[in-house]
Amino acid sequence: MTTVEQLNLALGNAQTDKDKIDALLNLANLLRFQNPQRALACADEALQLIAARTDIDAQKARAFLQKGLSLWRLSDYPNARSSFNAALDIYQNLNDDAGIANTLNNLGNVYLRIADFEKALDYYQQSFEIYRRMEEMQGLALLYNNLGTVYGSLADYADALLMFQKSRDIYLKTSDKKGLANALNNLGAVHEILTDFPAAIEFYQQSLIAYKAERDKMGEATAFNNLGNLFMQIHNYPEAMNHFQKSLAIRREIGDKFGIGISLNHLGKVNQRYSDNVQALHFFEEAAMIKQEIGDKEGVCISWLAIGDIYLVLNERQLSLNYLQEALSLAVSIGARKLELECNLSLGRYFSMNES
Repeated sequence: MTTVEQLNLALGNAQTDKDKIDALLNLANLLRFQNPQRALACADEALQLIAARTDIDAQKARAFLQKGLSLWRLSDYPNARSSFNAALDIYQNLNDDAGIANTLNNLGNVYLRIADFEKALDYYQQSFEIYRRMEEMQGLALLYNNLGTVYGSLADYADALLMFQKSRDIYLKTSDKKGLANALNNLGAVHEILTDFPAAIEFYQQSLIAYKAERDKMGEATAFNNLGNLFMQIHNYPEAMNHFQKSLAIRREIGDKFGIGISLNHLGKVNQRYSDNVQALHFFEEAAMIKQEIGDKEGVCISWLAIGDIYLVLNERQLSLNYLQEALSLAVSIGARKLELECNLSLGRYFSMNES
């Protein structure tokens, strides 16, 4: 496995601009999992070297792609989308099907993060068709995994499970351990929703081991978060708190705002279980602020729903109604059916309490 130290050495030994650009882009690709800020700096430096040349379009496309990947990990979705679109334009001009498919998939990832599921599906399906035509199995495995994530967000758990299983089965035949870890993690999430907790724990623990082996900090934080969520389901609140805190610490370390918001929401839920509504409110409000900042509508909806529920417990009726209605409106607008159901249940409790 190539290490950061080896790539730094290659960068120091680079004799030509082309060699230096290659080394910078390889560093950006590796560091995006561990240090996305430095990965972004490497991609920007490569783009500066490329700007003065007209004979290296493929490297320019790759630099824009790496910049977009780093920005995505830093939750800067508008600029990530701009970088991916710049890469896509070049790949299309080069008739580079692999580059086009990869970039379309990453544009789907941007729209998934801002809960625009229709556009995410469209980009994923375009990417899937190109990989299928190319018979590129690792690309298909990646797309099965991402399509499963969209279906899960739309509460279509049967199709989500099928997609994740197809992804896992392909990854088991390849050397892509990060891809396998993602598929295992997502299988755990579906089994958790279906209340098959022993299977969920097994999948999450397998994914955590794989993420650690690959030094994928973002994946490791996700696995800790999901284990915490599962411990919440089985009412083991001390373990849930422990895992959420581990997840939050990693996410703060790597600057993953999207993940920070998720961890804060979950810490809020643990504090609710301990009846510490004031502390829970603090976590949910911080999460809502971050989610609004990065344009994560689904995350905002989750936070507003939780804040509305807390204000109902605190007998702040009007504040509760305002947040619950806003959350419902947002859930409907983005097609988040599971959240829409949860909002309606909370509003039902609100009106039931008002009648009593």
